Parts: sequence; C-alpha cells; structure tokens
Amino acid sequence: MGTVAVPVNPNTPPIQLGLMLVYQLERGANHVLGVVKISENSGACQNFARLPHRQTGDTLPIHERGCLNFLYTGARTQESRSIGSPILEAPPGRHRWFMHKETNAMDSVIAHEADETVTAPLQFTINDGQPVVAKVVVPGAGYDVRTGTFEWHDVEIHDGRPTADRLDIDREGYRLIRDQSAVKNWFDDDEVRRVGYPETEVLVKEITGCSKVVIFDHTPRIDDEALQTERALRPPAKIVHNDFIPDSAAQRVRDLLPADEAEARLKKRYGSINVWRPIKGPVETAPLVICGYGDMADDDLIVSERHYPDGRIGRIYQIAYNPAQRWTYFPHMMPDEAVLLKCYDSLTDGTARWTAHGSFQPPNKPANAAPRESVELRTMLFWD
Repeated sequence: MGTVAVPVNPNTPPIQLGLMLVYQLERGANHVLGVVKISENSGACQNFARLPHRQTGDTLPIHERGCLNFLYTGARTQESRSIGSPILEAPPGRHRWFMHKETNAMDSVIAHEADETVTAPLQFTINDGQPVVAKVVVPGAGYDVRTGTFEWHDVEIHDGRPTADRLDIDREGYRLIRDQSAVKNWFDDDEVRRVGYPETEVLVKEITGCSKVVIFDHTPRIDDEALQTERALRPPAKIVHNDFIPDSAAQRVRDLLPADEAEARLKKRYGSINVWRPIKGPVETAPLVICGYGDMADDDLIVSERHYPDGRIGRIYQIAYNPAQRWTYFPHMMPDEAVLLKCYDSLTDGTARWTAHGSFQPPNKPANAAPRESVELRTMLFWD
C-alpha cells in the first residue's frame, strides 16, 4: 500500500474516545476509513492506514506493534475539531485488523485478520507422587527453589484475539479487555495501592457483578535477570499453574477478613481473580499463556505447596501435560489492555472455577525484543 492524500470529509466530524480523536475519511466513490491518533500534548497525527473495500460505517480499528489506534464510527459525536487534511499512509510491517465494540466503561478487542498461533515449549509438572514444593525467594533473588519433577512440551498456543469478543469470565475463566489505568509508575508501591487498587476494585465489580473486592497484593515482573536483581523484581512465572486450590482459597478469605465476616462470606459465593497488565508494550518476550477452565481436565491438576519466607504455606495447582489441553495467548499486548484470570470460584454448577497460566518465549520474537514488564493485582471477590 502506498501513500495517498485524503481530505477529511467536512460532514464527518471526529469522534472522541478518551484521549483518542478518530476521523472517518473518504476519497471519491471508494470509501476509505482511516485512523488518526492525536497525541495528548501536541496534536500530531500518527500511524494512518488505508482500508480498501470497506463501506461507510464499518468499524475497523488498527492494532500495529507499538501503537494502538481506534476507529469507532457510528458512535455519538462528542467533539468537533479540525486538523486539516492528513496524509493516509500504510504503516510498515505486519497489519493486524481489529473489530471494536464499546461496553460501559471498557473496550474489548474483538477480532483481527492475522492469526499468530505458534508452537512453543511450556513447562509442566509431572505427577509422579513426589512432593511438589516451592521455597519462595525474595524479589530479586531469581526463581524459587523447587522440589518435584518438571518437563517441557512443545504445544500449540492459539492466538486468542480472533475470539476475544466471545470470552466470558464465568465460562472460559478469562477475558481480555481494553482498560487504561491511571497508574503512572507500577514500580511505586504507594501509588499502586493509592491509585491502582481502587480502580481495579471498580473494574472487577463491573465485570463480575460481585459486591465486594479485596485486593491483597500486586507483583511487578520483568523478563531480565540483571534488572530483576538490580530492582528487586520477580521474573515471569514459567511453570504453568493456578494460584489457588479450594482449601487455600478459603484460608485466604480467613486471612483477609475478620473472623465473623469471613465465616459468613464463606457460606456464599466467593472467588479470586488476577488482573494482569503490561507495564510497557508491546509485550514481545514471555507473554502470558492461559488454559481455560474447559480446556483442561481435573486430572491435570497437581496440588503443590509454596513456602514463604514469613513461614506461611500456600497451596496451588500445578499442571500436568495433557495433549487435549488448549493453550491461548494475546499477541503484542499493550499497557491499555488487561487480562482477567479467574483463579478460584466457589460455585460448582458448571461456572468456570479456575484457569491455568504461565509464560513462554515466542519463536518469532524480534532479536532485539524488549523484555516483558508486567504487573498482576490479586483479588478476592464476594457476592451477597
């Protein structure tokens, strides 16, 4: 695709979505939809793309590595501003097209053209009867010291973006959303607790319909051993696992709430969700990999223990390899995207109770890929 000059249709004012101003462009009889990203401070136009063979009113945002642009035609016009006649230019490299829809406070990535399913090794636990125990080290000290038997298997890891609009937290157990955090520095614990915790509480309530959320910790991670040591950070988790078993979820409730409230809450529905976000984007190394509730069997779950420096013992599920499992990831995640992972649900009526997650190294990652930086906030949630 080349570069063409396309005037802004004076009858089509821009549509504002957050900090993004979007224009519908047309050229002669062939309608062309283009995306204009207006920078917050300079108003500069960046990353345009020509979309041929589209009709007026089509909704086709563009996700290009390093930049997120949105086109949402047909929404209510909230602001009118002229920027003259921008140049419509195809960005270099691979193109990935997305559909887009609006929910109450969040945007969902719906679909895209290029399927980036890959085959890569994941690390599993062997259920050979040996105790599986992790002695948890302090952040910056590398990987936990483990007992147990582990193995790597090459597995097909599906690109989850084409079906992201169909994911449901209570069916698959995970969901990809677009949600821009107000946190400026995820490595500042005070800011994360002051800003990130309240906004995550609102987010989880809105998605799940629960009545109470307790955020009990957050963990920033970086896929760089030198920076892990220098900045006292944890690495991405390699071994696929789930953060709770039923007994440890109930114990966490008792640890977090006053005794009377805990016992009352345990008689109703309760659960745990992790909110996983990139700190920088696009994520090119160690992306999050997920196995949904219906994509693994109960026999794949291995109870293991985590022994913490303060003496606390937690219990989680680690995952045995099963060729029937289906693993998923979301390529090139950006900081204004988040994945919600269900780690426990007390319902036993067919609702998704948990998922499994870990990380892997994509075989097609760039040679100079920036190391993943991410953060997860761990929550317990309760329904009245």
